[in-house]
Amino acid sequence: MPQILRIGPYIVYFWSNENNPLEPVHVHIAEGKATANATKLWITSTGKVILCNNNSKISEKILRKGSIAAHKGEKVLIPINMRDGSILAVGKGNPEWNYSAPHGAGRVMSRKQAIRSLSMEDYRKAMEGIYTTSVNEGTLDEAPMAYKSMGEILDAVKESVEIIDILKPKYNFKASEDENPFWKH
Repeated sequence: MPQILRIGPYIVYFWSNENNPLEPVHVHIAEGKATANATKLWITSTGKVILCNNNSKISEKILRKGSIAAHKGEKVLIPINMRDGSILAVGKGNPEWNYSAPHGAGRVMSRKQAIRSLSMEDYRKAMEGIYTTSVNEGTLDEAPMAYKSMGEILDAVKESVEIIDILKPKYNFKASEDENPFWKH
């Protein structure tokens, strides 16, 4: 896990590695004065993935809402849903896409609509094969069926990013309002 250190308005993320146990990999300047580059993803030589906050560069004059930077050669992670995982990709730097890619799958139904129309039985079936203790009424609005499909997103992003891999979850945890999680005590 990255270590997070707050120094005044700065939040600095650190990741331990063999050469330098506290090598800074990302600085996010708070209070709206400036922001770091959009999604920053590093894969270390030991295969650890580091993902930092999604913000736009002020210098590029592109405000991204619902999207991430996908500059040529820039690594990105696009989450789909709690069953299907995430797309690991590299940006193509397509100006027709504003050098961007979606920040996630996007919903096909609102949270309220998902709660009203999806069944717990279908939700449980959809999550078969993924270890989770989070399939409950409190997370029904996060069921995979509430989001666009992996296939839909893979087809949609082909002009913006080159797909490297699909990261499929083995374990999924999602907190719900109905629960009283241990960290809130």
